[in-house]
Amino acid sequence: MEERLELLKQAFNNTSVKVIAVSDIDQTVLPNGAVLKAKKGEEVELPRWIANFLEERGLVKRKWDEISVQEVSKIHYREMSRRAVKDIEQLPSNFYWLVQEYLDYLEKKIRSEADPSFIEDRQNLLEFLSEIVEKRMRAVITYVFSYGDYTEISQKLTQEEIILAEELKNLLIQWKKIVLGGNDKK
Repeated sequence: MEERLELLKQAFNNTSVKVIAVSDIDQTVLPNGAVLKAKKGEEVELPRWIANFLEERGLVKRKWDEISVQEVSKIHYREMSRRAVKDIEQLPSNFYWLVQEYLDYLEKKIRSEADPSFIEDRQNLLEFLSEIVEKRMRAVITYVFSYGDYTEISQKLTQEEIILAEELKNLLIQWKKIVLGGNDKK
């Protein structure tokens, strides 16, 4: 499972993200061999891992517009209001990775600036994420345990949740086979 999740994270790190050049960049060779040339204030799209690399070196600033505390708050509200497992909502693409990345960003802001709003945002985001994860895990577990399948809700699950469902399903099948010793009536 860890390997599969790591592959998803690597794919996420290769997705494009918008950055703004902090100063003129004259033909900088990037770690992937590509050449970046940008004027100060110019917005460009780069693979996420390269954008992070360049931001750490002070060459660009990331545009943090992919996810917000407000958006996660709305998702949290809808998720907590959901009554039936089958009513699970589809999350934005790369939701968990985006929130993790935003939490890391807020942590850096807390260390570099004395603005208590970053601390509050990070605490709220952690609470929302934790409750969303727990509610969605319960939905996946319920479906896999009750029906032995999750296809009815699979189109609403994230790739990470599908991996969890597949692992749980396989684990339950193995456990049942061992405990029943091949005497399963199904």
